[in-house]
Amino acid sequence: MDQKQAVKQMLDFNKRAFDNVFNTLSSLQDETESMMERFMEKANWITPEGKKMISQMTESYRKSRSDFKTLADDHYRKASEYFVRADKKH
Repeated sequence: MDQKQAVKQMLDFNKRAFDNVFNTLSSLQDETESMMERFMEKANWITPEGKKMISQMTESYRKSRSDFKTLADDHYRKASEYFVRADKKH
């Protein structure tokens, strides 16, 4: 097997593994956020400012998670394109 092909297959495998782990952790974070929201509905001792802070924090986590996924996908795409270009040169 050609070394470039082997590296491309390894890259594809790593991308699928990353996507699976990312999706699993995203689901876990979404469920934790949902539990937190239900908890805050019942916890009358949490101030409105505290609830707002927690809401802003979860929104920040969601945005950061999305930014991280976009960045990772972009880098996997660039790496894949590199091997496609290298194949075409030979």
